[in-house]
Amino acid sequence: MKRRFPILLILFVCLPLAALMCLGGRLYQQERVVRAHQAQSLADARLLEAQGVIDDYFKQLQQESYASLQFLDLSVGLDAAKIALIRALVQSDPMLDQVFILRANGDRLFPPQTNQASLSEREFIQQTQRLWQDPSLFYAKFKESEEVSANHNQRQRYSRAAELADVLDEFANRDEAGMPSKASVPAAIAKQKVQEQGWTTWDIGTETQTFYWFRDAREHLIGQKLSNAFWLSELINVLPDRREALRLGRARVKLFDRQQNVVYQWGQYEVPNDQEAISQRLLPYPLDGWRLAYYAPSTGFTSALQSLVFYATLLVLGMAVAVIGFYLLRELRRDIRQAEQRVTFVNQVSHELKTPLTNICMYTEMLDSELSDDAQPDRDRLQKFSGVVRAESQRLARLINNVLSFSRARQHPITVRPAPHSLDDIVRATATLFKPALSAKGIELTMELNAPVKVMVDAAVVEQVLNNLLSNVEKYAAEGKLARIRTVYASGVSQIEVIDAGRGIDVEQKERIFEPFERGGSRLTEGVSGTGIGLSISRDLARAHGGDLTLSSASSGAHFILRLSTPQAEAG
Repeated sequence: MKRRFPILLILFVCLPLAALMCLGGRLYQQERVVRAHQAQSLADARLLEAQGVIDDYFKQLQQESYASLQFLDLSVGLDAAKIALIRALVQSDPMLDQVFILRANGDRLFPPQTNQASLSEREFIQQTQRLWQDPSLFYAKFKESEEVSANHNQRQRYSRAAELADVLDEFANRDEAGMPSKASVPAAIAKQKVQEQGWTTWDIGTETQTFYWFRDAREHLIGQKLSNAFWLSELINVLPDRREALRLGRARVKLFDRQQNVVYQWGQYEVPNDQEAISQRLLPYPLDGWRLAYYAPSTGFTSALQSLVFYATLLVLGMAVAVIGFYLLRELRRDIRQAEQRVTFVNQVSHELKTPLTNICMYTEMLDSELSDDAQPDRDRLQKFSGVVRAESQRLARLINNVLSFSRARQHPITVRPAPHSLDDIVRATATLFKPALSAKGIELTMELNAPVKVMVDAAVVEQVLNNLLSNVEKYAAEGKLARIRTVYASGVSQIEVIDAGRGIDVEQKERIFEPFERGGSRLTEGVSGTGIGLSISRDLARAHGGDLTLSSASSGAHFILRLSTPQAEAG
C-alpha cells in the first residue's frame, strides 16, 4: 500500500507531462514548417512582383525601340538623307548607341562602307564583325504581337517618341525630300504590328551589349545597339525607391547582373555578407544570367529563441508539476504517517490507561485484604499500598488531562487564567509529587529556585508542563541518575529549566519531538510507554501563555527551557 501511492502519483505526473511534451513538440514543428512556407511564399510573391515590373519595362522599351525606326522606308534604298537622319537620331537619343540595317541576303546597308562610315561606326563594325558574317545570330528569342500597356510605375521616363519627333521636325524644316513629318510619328508608334522582332546580347570586350532588332516587310534586318548605362538607369528608375520599399517591410531585394554584381537593391533590411537568399528568380531574355534575390532576417535565431522558450516553458511546467507531485506525495505520506500515529496513539492511550487502572485495582484489593485479614494491619504496608494508589491516580489524572487538553487544542484556542502565584512554590509542589517516583528509579532531583516573587501566572499550565517534563525524565533519563530544575525571573519573563543526564535527544529530532504523536522511542516493547502528545501539549500551553518551550543543545542528556510571559503581581 505504501509503495502503490508513490507509483500511482509518479504515473499521474509523468504520463500527462510526457503527452504534453510530445504534443507540444509536434505543434511546434508544424508551426515552424508553416512559418517557413509562409516566408517562402512571401519571398516568391515579392520577386514575381519585381520581375513583373522589369518585364513591363522591357516590353515598353521594345515597343519604343520598334517605333523609333518605323519612319525608314527602305523600299527605295538608303540614300544620304536617310543616313544623315539615322545619325542625327543616334546623336540625339541617349538610348541609342548605334543602328544597323542588313538586307535579306545579309549585305550591310548601315553603317555604310568603311570609307563612308564615321569613326564610331567603324569601331562598331569592327566590334561586331562576327554579326555581319553570321546574320543568323539574330533570331527571335520571343515574338511579341500584342500591344503593350503603359508602365504602371507613375514616375516619368525618358520619351523616345518625343525625341524622334523633334529630330524629324528638324529635318522636315530643311525641306529634305522624302523626309517624314513630325505628325507621322504617332501613327508610326500606334501601328505596332511586328513581323518578327527580338533581343540579342553580344559580348564586346568585358561588357555584354544589348541589341534590339526587327524585320520589315521586305525582310530587312533593322537593329539597334542600346546604351547599357541608359536603359539600366531607366530600369532602376521604375523599380521601387526608398519610399516604396517601406511596403516591403523588414526585407531586401537585390538585382544581380551576369557577373553577379549587385546592380540595384531596395528594402530596409541590412543583409549580412554570409547570408543566403530565401528565394531567387532568374530573369528572361535579354537579362539572361541576371537574377533577383530576396533576403529577410534569418528565422534561425528566432526559431532557436522560440525553441528555447518553448522547451524552457515545458521544463518549468514539468518542474511545477513535479513540485506539485512531490508536495502531494509528501502530504500523502504525512497523512499516512499521522494516521498510523493516531492508531498508535489509541493503542498507547489504551495501554497508558490500563496500566494505572490495573495497579489501582490491584493495590486497592491488596489494601482491602490487609485490612480484613489482620486485626492489627501493618501500618507501613498500608502506607505503601495507599501511596501506590495515590501515585497511579495522579498518573492517570495527568494522562487524562493531556488527552483532554490535546483534544481541546485541536478544536478551540487554548485559554489561560493568570493569577498571583510564586513560581517557586508551584515548581516545589509539583516536584515534591514526583520525588518518590524519581527516587524509585534512582534519579536524584535537585532544585535551584530563584523566582520567589509573585507573578501573574496560570498555575495549571505550569503544573501540566512540569508534569510532562518530569514524566519524561522518569521514563527516559533513569540511566543518568540525575535531574535538575532551575527557575529564573527577570523583566516580566519567568523561565524554568529541566535538565537531565539521560541518553538525550538526537539533533534531527530537536523540533520534530514537539509534533503530535512523536516520541524518542515509540514501541511498547521497549518497556517505556507514552502517548507522544505531552511535549506537543506543553509547547501549545507555553505559547498560549505568551512564551515557548524549547529544547536547548546539550553535550549529554536533555535540556528543556520553558519561558512564560508573567508580569509581576501588584502588591496587596
